[in-house]
Amino acid sequence: MLLGTWEFMSSLLLERHHVAPTIQDDMESLVLVIIYHALRYLPNNKTKRISYILDTVFTHRVRLPSGEYWGGEARKYLFLYNDYIGDDFTLSSPPLRLWVEAAINAVKKWIEAERAKSKLVKAPTKLEMMIKERAAAKQGVLHPVSPAETEPTPPNNPPVLVKHHRLAEYFEYCLQKTDWPALEDDKPHDVLCSTI
Repeated sequence: MLLGTWEFMSSLLLERHHVAPTIQDDMESLVLVIIYHALRYLPNNKTKRISYILDTVFTHRVRLPSGEYWGGEARKYLFLYNDYIGDDFTLSSPPLRLWVEAAINAVKKWIEAERAKSKLVKAPTKLEMMIKERAAAKQGVLHPVSPAETEPTPPNNPPVLVKHHRLAEYFEYCLQKTDWPALEDDKPHDVLCSTI
């Protein structure tokens, strides 16, 4: 059973309903909250697609016959492949954009490390993932059957999300930047309302 706000639940937690949330799931949720608010309330270069991005990445889900929900693959693609926001994503706040970029990369590394533990030596392509996930959804399964769990081995280079302090340190670094927008230029504006 999943507990939490669907829009901001970690992609791995949505895949593995039977696993207790970790600090990494909570940190991914924080990153999702910041990305959501940056997209919705700050000037950015994705305003023409904002409704589609917010719906697909944050709210899309399918109710299975069992009554449980399945989804979250779009947010996984956002982290793994920079889907939906792309490599050209810009915000009115360059320091915040720096932090978002670093946070997305940290979550990507964490997802890849978790997959490596499951003996997925090479990350499947987006198409392979979509085919497996859709086939599983049609069968009423919450996620595709993965190879048998084996004793995990720690990664050689732990990702930033192993502990929260490195992400916090990078946030402190971004706060020290001098190119934050002026207060009069930094008022929140609901981009979604202006696109309707």
